Amino acid sequence: MNVSLAAGPRFLETLRSFPDGIRNCYSLKPEQGENKPYLIRASFCYGNYDGKNQTPTFDLYIDVNKWSTMNSYGYEKREIVYVAQRDVVQVCVVNIGKGVPFISALELRVLNDAYREGSGFQELWWRQNLGSSGSSIR
Repeated sequence: MNVSLAAGPRFLETLRSFPDGIRNCYSLKPEQGENKPYLIRASFCYGNYDGKNQTPTFDLYIDVNKWSTMNSYGYEKREIVYVAQRDVVQVCVVNIGKGVPFISALELRVLNDAYREGSGFQELWWRQNLGSSGSSIR
């Protein structure tokens, strides 16, 4: 389903919805395997793709751990630094009966061991851009 975004990133122009099932998962199998830190970023852009003009609310999980609850109209993203406990990482959207879960983009990036903080995960709480001249920095 295409969503019109005036100046947004192209990856937000499409999404995948999950009208069937309670728990729908992506199985990510990074080459580096288990016990390595990864940045996982999930992006969501509702854009009224279903014509209901009502943002669905659903849960987001990594493996068996609840990561977040999604319920925002417009663009949202969730980032987490996760130390994989197995060679496969599952990122799941879970239907909690408040609309059809969806996802626009899912990214997995390997990090160096400086990001390792034991096992488990660290979620992004807040990010501030200090001193940017307006140009995009990656």
